[in-house]
Amino acid sequence: MSEKDRLPAKRRFMERLYVPLQSITQREDDSVDHLLAVLVGCCGLNYYAGTSELDVDRIARLAMQAITKEH
Repeated sequence: MSEKDRLPAKRRFMERLYVPLQSITQREDDSVDHLLAVLVGCCGLNYYAGTSELDVDRIARLAMQAITKEH
């Protein structure tokens, strides 16, 4: 991404995704970071594997574990 586009993209990301997720989870720690990592990782793996089917239940469990930090 070009330097010119980086700051506006970061601003949009924070306003449209990160802050709303943080508000929903009502947590001040790094739970949102973990949640986003789970979602990006799960979708990215399927994308690069060439599959379009997502195990939604598993992704939801992983996301909840990321938020609550349960194992």
